[in-house]
Amino acid sequence: MNLIKKLAAFAVSGCLVISLAGCTAKTPEAEVKQALEKVSQATSMTSVIDVEMEVSVNDNTSAEKAQVSTNITYEPFSVKLVNKSRVGTPSETVTETYAEGSGDMVAAYMQYDNQWMKQTLKQDAFMDSFQMYDTKENIQAALENVPKWEEVSRENKVVTLKGVLPAEKVFSVLEATRALQVVGMTGLTKEYYKGVPDVEITLQIDEATHMPKAYSAELGSVLQVLMDNVMASFSEDAENAQTDKLVVSKYSIQVECSNIGKTQKVTIPQDALKTAVDVEQQMQAYSDDQALKNQGQEAQVSEDALDTATE
Repeated sequence: MNLIKKLAAFAVSGCLVISLAGCTAKTPEAEVKQALEKVSQATSMTSVIDVEMEVSVNDNTSAEKAQVSTNITYEPFSVKLVNKSRVGTPSETVTETYAEGSGDMVAAYMQYDNQWMKQTLKQDAFMDSFQMYDTKENIQAALENVPKWEEVSRENKVVTLKGVLPAEKVFSVLEATRALQVVGMTGLTKEYYKGVPDVEITLQIDEATHMPKAYSAELGSVLQVLMDNVMASFSEDAENAQTDKLVVSKYSIQVECSNIGKTQKVTIPQDALKTAVDVEQQMQAYSDDQALKNQGQEAQVSEDALDTATE
């Protein structure tokens, strides 16, 4: 009799556990909310951003691929950015950027054609130019504006969700994240976004850490509308504008996140520290040189005028 009671009690407790587990299952929206809370508290992050674009004009097609690897720590502030890009040819161009902050100022080191350049600027200004690669802020701006999510799969401890960014939110999100910076389509006013479609966003979340692993979006249709609207605003000849129509077949962005809260502070290469050309000093030297030339020209004009008056 006691054994039967124990088995019954065990069965009831098992049902209770199953019931509680069912009650605590997260909705897709709750999954995203928790992931965003984790990201908002992150003190550092590593991300890899892949951008692929394909456009054509009059049967001439141009393809571009860019992969940007970014390590960032927010306190203390440091950044490493490696940009590998291909534009129209198989050859790859690699540029590197490093930055570290002290107070509200940032010393940034950029490598172009094997020459390091140094610039000192305010952290806000640096982050503004760096915005497309600031995954922490961008993932929040994008995902917070998706009202509803749908679970697609749950495999290998990764949950995949899909959501739709409404057309009326596209302007604010793309301008905030500078997602079209690769093609220079940033800083546009809202009127150019008239007619843009909704944007589908795919998100992957690590079930163990509840951190986002990756998210992606296809923005080709949005870019097409923007290009059409910009061309229409500048073209006086509608027939020629249609003949030279730029066709966007692809503009995709995929962002992979890792080491959230565990990324180590960046170390600026010694080569950059020792050989970097100071941009401000170069500009000041050029300005001083121009001022001296102008003074010389003014002095010559005055001397010529005096000689003429004497004659």
